[in-house]
Amino acid sequence: MPGQVYFLLTLVRFAEDKEAALPNVLSRLREPWKYQAYHLQLALLDFVHFIRLSDDTARQDLIVALEALLPGVSPLLASMVFESLEHLGALEDEISQHIATVRAELRDVLTDIVSSDTCGRARSLYVGQFDHPYASAYCEAIQDLGSDGRKRLLTMACKGAESAGMFVAPMFQELVEYDDPSVAHAIERWLELPAIDSFMPKEAIALFVWAHAGLGMPGVPLSPPEEYRGDSTANPLIVLGRLYYWIHHPNVEPEELKTICERAISEFRRPGQLGAASALCMVTQSMAHEDGVRKSVIERFPDLVREICRNALRRSALRGYDDRDSWEHR
Repeated sequence: MPGQVYFLLTLVRFAEDKEAALPNVLSRLREPWKYQAYHLQLALLDFVHFIRLSDDTARQDLIVALEALLPGVSPLLASMVFESLEHLGALEDEISQHIATVRAELRDVLTDIVSSDTCGRARSLYVGQFDHPYASAYCEAIQDLGSDGRKRLLTMACKGAESAGMFVAPMFQELVEYDDPSVAHAIERWLELPAIDSFMPKEAIALFVWAHAGLGMPGVPLSPPEEYRGDSTANPLIVLGRLYYWIHHPNVEPEELKTICERAISEFRRPGQLGAASALCMVTQSMAHEDGVRKSVIERFPDLVREICRNALRRSALRGYDDRDSWEHR
């Protein structure tokens, strides 16, 4: 019964020896896939991905069962099937052959003139490390580029990213870590406030902050100049962007920081400012996994952060950047 198989998979999920459950798994994989419950499909593929098989016959049986699934599974589950096949060693020949193809395409892109087409191709090559059946071929080929080649690829890929979608933030983070003013042209476009209807708002906020930190690290002047809109939902994000720029600037001493940021900080303290706490929350949440940001506004301005939080607790009305009504009627 499907329920019993799911319960069995739950029991053996963290067990070192999972092979005892393999006959039940193979039986379910050979059943018509579209009639399997979705949570059971995920559990089956999760089991297959992490199992370690010593028996080559069992491994081949599992490979055959997985390959039979591919024509009928969704794109999301197909990627999980390919990952499992790679884990089982079923794609070694294909991956070895594909590495040459990826290397040839990398050479073409990196030696061609920079254009919207080549930048789009660069982004596709970068994303191939995460979202391609032969992802390891892309990882190996890009790893072999060397520092300068990889930086050029990342620069072009960031220019080729049309919006804050999947895999853009890690790509952007890696480029920023070069701490090189020559890549500023690929970073500056993300200084604009994130789109209010962004499909991935946390990614969009992270890119906005990374853009400011990324220009601050090598000391590239900010352009365009700071402008406040008289809007309690947008201004706090503008302020936080400026603060992340200055705390990463190499030529600003700690005692100078408050003086330089005085105008920006005063916006947080303006009467009627209802969006500071929301902006701070969005930024800290979106950057929680970004270890590469060397300095934090919370660490450098602890008194200001405490003041923002206290004011938020005292007020009954707060607004956030993603508050559509407040934004559309600003």
